[in-house]
Amino acid sequence: MNLQQLSAALSARLEAFQQSPPEGRGATVRLAPMGEIADSLALNQGLHEGLGGDGVERFLDAYLGYVTRLHSESFFAHQTAPPNPGSTAAALIDGAVSNPMAIFEMGPAAATIEYALINRLLSLIGWPAPPWPEQRQTDDRYAAGVLVHGGSLGTLTALVAARTRVQPDLWERGNDPRLCLICAAEAHYAVQRAAGIMGLGRRQILHAASDARGALTAAGVAAALRSARAEQRLPIAVIATACSTSVGAFDPLDEIAAVCAEYGVWLHVDAAHGGAALISPALRGRLRGIERADSVVWDAHKMMRTGPLATAVLYRDEQACNAAFEQEASYLFHAKELPGFDFLHRTIECTKSALGLKWYLALAWEGEAAVARYIERCFALTRYAWERICADADFVAAVEPEANILCFRPVAATGQELRLRDRLISEGEFHLSTTLFAGSRWLRIVVMSPSTDEQTIDRLLERLRGLAATDNTD
Repeated sequence: MNLQQLSAALSARLEAFQQSPPEGRGATVRLAPMGEIADSLALNQGLHEGLGGDGVERFLDAYLGYVTRLHSESFFAHQTAPPNPGSTAAALIDGAVSNPMAIFEMGPAAATIEYALINRLLSLIGWPAPPWPEQRQTDDRYAAGVLVHGGSLGTLTALVAARTRVQPDLWERGNDPRLCLICAAEAHYAVQRAAGIMGLGRRQILHAASDARGALTAAGVAAALRSARAEQRLPIAVIATACSTSVGAFDPLDEIAAVCAEYGVWLHVDAAHGGAALISPALRGRLRGIERADSVVWDAHKMMRTGPLATAVLYRDEQACNAAFEQEASYLFHAKELPGFDFLHRTIECTKSALGLKWYLALAWEGEAAVARYIERCFALTRYAWERICADADFVAAVEPEANILCFRPVAATGQELRLRDRLISEGEFHLSTTLFAGSRWLRIVVMSPSTDEQTIDRLLERLRGLAATDNTD
């Protein structure tokens, strides 16, 4: 079986799977012990004997029996959008041609797409985008960026650049023990991981005061910076969030940026999820002030209809972007007269896939305006869910939603959130998550599927009402 035949057979199965689940499993999620799944997939046979073309088809049929269906109207669990056909095609193209394009000669088309896509993202933030490399003037100043594999790596990359500005000789001397980071207690766990990888301990992460939504306040940031100055610490960056993972709260970026400017401290914005609102004229105001940041992380696989993983690390100052890393490799880093642009010096990764191709084709498939309408619809449906909950005495919400994330619970089942989630997952139709917020656990939905509508949310609430009543009488 050649690639064309195999692609046709697999495409038919994948299309059918997106439309409806295979028989014998739930509409959205199916969990089972790993040994059972391995037996269904015939993993040992494949490893030792091979599959062949027909075997791949049988393998996919078994595989889809255990795949979580992000296209399901009842998928609410995590911040992962179902890829549209454009992004799916990009994954096939990249898998077939395999161009690791961190250096231009290994993927000229992919590198050109990444360069153009980065420029579009820079312009959406409000930063000056550079022209094509062959059109540049040496004294021009622009913003810059690079695509990496995921938001955690993006956060690390941006904070390395921020640290280099504070301590330019760190690659020679190591960390100054006075270095620290400032963020909210609700900041994504990627911040703590990045800090640890950079050689910073928990005592070097200072938590600034937050409001009732868990969002940073400008006054809290100012107090943290005053404290850091009094203790003769060296802040690498203040890390703001747009929006938070737990409840979708947006930090007041404009106010925080003013404080950072006053103290001369790098402002990094984790816009992994909320950055997508920048393409919507109706929603971009939630990120007012983002243009004053020094760096921004923005995930495509959150709300841009792009498959995982693709994250933009964006900088207001190109020089800061290029100064993050100074390591050399003579077989890669050298003077070149050939055309193009190498992204290798901007990222931790030496080999990376054509991430820009995924992001570009996801947008180009239906147009940026259509993706913006998808984002607006997800936000609006989340608002609908909140209004329904507020009007129903059987439910309570944690906070008013600002994005497509909502925390809530049935009043009668307070304290049973994990049990309710497990019951729903075992049924296979509704897939939710839970989170801790303000000292207690909540059910959490993230509206991501284009198939979700108001009736889906109504059915979810009624199912939870029934489960809560049952649990309350057990």
